[in-house]
Amino acid sequence: MAVLFEFAYSRARWAAEVLLYLITSAAYVFTLSGFGAALVTTFTLSSTNTELWFSLAPGVSTSLSVAAGTLGVRNWLGTKKRDRAADLILLSCGWASILCCVLVLVFEPMTPQHHALSSVHLTTFASWVTPMALGVGLLGFVVTTLMAARAALHGDARAWEMAASGALCGPLNLALALRELFETEIALAYWLCSAVLFVVGMMILLRTAWRRGRAHVHVARLLDERSGRDPITRLPMGAAMVKAMDSVFGASLRLKHRPVLVVVRVFNADEIVKDCGENGLNQVLLATLARIRKVTAPADLIGRYYGACFVVQISSKVSSQYLRGFGLRLAASTRRPVVPRLPPSGFEDDEPIETDVGVGICWCDELDDLTVALHEAELAAEAARGMRSRAAVKLRPDEEPLAVEKALGQAQLRPGFMDSATNKLRSVPGRLFSSSATSQAITKAVRKVVRKSAIGVARPLRGTKMRSRNAKRGLGRDRAGEPTRAW
Repeated sequence: MAVLFEFAYSRARWAAEVLLYLITSAAYVFTLSGFGAALVTTFTLSSTNTELWFSLAPGVSTSLSVAAGTLGVRNWLGTKKRDRAADLILLSCGWASILCCVLVLVFEPMTPQHHALSSVHLTTFASWVTPMALGVGLLGFVVTTLMAARAALHGDARAWEMAASGALCGPLNLALALRELFETEIALAYWLCSAVLFVVGMMILLRTAWRRGRAHVHVARLLDERSGRDPITRLPMGAAMVKAMDSVFGASLRLKHRPVLVVVRVFNADEIVKDCGENGLNQVLLATLARIRKVTAPADLIGRYYGACFVVQISSKVSSQYLRGFGLRLAASTRRPVVPRLPPSGFEDDEPIETDVGVGICWCDELDDLTVALHEAELAAEAARGMRSRAAVKLRPDEEPLAVEKALGQAQLRPGFMDSATNKLRSVPGRLFSSSATSQAITKAVRKVVRKSAIGVARPLRGTKMRSRNAKRGLGRDRAGEPTRAW
């Protein structure tokens, strides 16, 4: 009932897994102990269907219980990302139990009989599917307990509770399976002790599930409610901001260009609250955000890191020259005093609020973690307070933050192809009209055009007689139209 309440209240995956394991374990104990058969024969008459169900119950309940426990322990310990060998072993045990359950359901109804090893016929497949399911179940139970103990030895404190629960529930589970396989008589004292240990192990499991639900589900829900959107700036904050920026950060690494994180921090937020109250600080934050949006591109992600700190993630590949100009513009824009629209008490209408802003840029190609990059950008923002431009950049994790104008200065930059082409096109008209050879060529071409036009006007006035007279005298014209003599 406690686990059912936890599952209904929080809808936790942990509670669902424990609830499934409790149900299958209860079915396992109920069927293999003989209580189920005694209860059914007491209230109902024996029939063929009842015998069929009793023949299916041991193999099905054992396989389902081990499969639920194995997959649940795998999810609880998180072996998918931590221990590949343990994850492969647990997955193999779980799927082997599910396969045995399917085989029991398919072949066991053909010849329902006792499941002791003495009555197994190797030539009859239906006679040994249930013993095989019981054997695989015992193996899976032992392996699951050992994997939990192995994870506990490697440093997982919660794994000790899982290993203790498996060790305490083990005597009863093993005794029931061995009694079904070998038909041995076990003393009543052993049954009593194993039953007490079984109850204690289940209580440890319930306590572990309850604590895990309290720690993971409700705290995570509280963080999700508070980390969705900032109610003042409507920016992603906390876990929502990290989740949105982590995907872009990973894409930048896959595309093999250096991701850029920029931290804009207002360091005198406490003094603003003392002088202007929370309303004054909120107006300063909104004005700072508006100035950040004017400098950034629409594709850049902006989030509120904490308090009076903003984070900008540039989503595209940038050059050092662009980053230098971006940092200087952002620092110059955000460090200006803010004139509040609603002046706090004691302030005049045009009285500004002074801000102490630092801009830190993390442009490192040796970082694979977003949280480390955020920390490096924050260190650069703190170092920017003592710089003239109020903008600093970290190019490597092991180096100190440098001023943007120094680290990304013009002496270290090489103009790109588009910049070079633009400068050349702009210099063409100046070179064309300032050159003396070009001016002389233009003057000569103009004179030739003027001469041609003058000759064309005088030629119709002379007539054909003038041309024949010149021909007799040996006068002619060259290709440029100038008169020449025959000699």
